[in-house]
Amino acid sequence: PRMTHLFSQSSTESSQLLYKRAIRGLGLVMGFIIMLLALVAFPAIKIWLGLEFALRAYPLTIVLLIGLFFNSLALIPYTAIQARGGVRTTGLIHVVEIILYIPALYWAVMQWGLLGAAVLWSLRTGLDLLFLHVAYMKYYYDSHL
Repeated sequence: PRMTHLFSQSSTESSQLLYKRAIRGLGLVMGFIIMLLALVAFPAIKIWLGLEFALRAYPLTIVLLIGLFFNSLALIPYTAIQARGGVRTTGLIHVVEIILYIPALYWAVMQWGLLGAAVLWSLRTGLDLLFLHVAYMKYYYDSHL
């Protein structure tokens, strides 16, 4: 709501400041949570499902945690673009992603199984963050000119 209000008031500098604070704050909070989960994941999986399963599942867990970090940060530019009225922009980004993701997912699963799927998902979330950030910056600079 705050971003929408700032954009409706044409307050681009205030919205940019809010954007930067949100990225930084969420990055710190999620970074801490992800690190904590990475530290407790192996012992927790080992206790719950045994050592052999934990040895196989832990690398997958770490890759998925990295994707979770990217995905959580992507909510900030996504929200900012939506607040600016860029529904079409986010829709197009996600359509292009899914068109590329589905065949790549098939290939990754065939090559590396679950780990391939996890790596590809984390890569997709990182690219989603990048694409959304670039789109947000375009909105910011276009409204700033």
